[in-house]
Amino acid sequence: MRVRSLVVVLVFVSAAALVTVACGDSPTAPGNLPVITSLYADAAVIAPGTQTTLHWTVEYADQATRQTLTPVVGDVQASGSTVVAPRVTTVYTLTVTRGVYQVSRQVTLTVT
Repeated sequence: MRVRSLVVVLVFVSAAALVTVACGDSPTAPGNLPVITSLYADAAVIAPGTQTTLHWTVEYADQATRQTLTPVVGDVQASGSTVVAPRVTTVYTLTVTRGVYQVSRQVTLTVT
């Protein structure tokens, strides 16, 4: 007997988050899907040459296969913070992946 899979992809976009949900075959075990509960900067507007701290929290992070903060920062833990000092206005994106499921949230740091 041959089994066929159907994959459905839904994309939801809002000002604060991009969420991509795909249903179908997944290489991960069932469980709760990871959720980005927060991503923010201590200061959203900074002067050139100064720094601010980014903070984030991911619920059900133990179900994630990867968590990254871009640009530059790279792989991150479920909850944490990092100091950044962009020279120009920069959009930082936290992306959490579990199999075919991916959720992202962004924060913009304006340099003026």
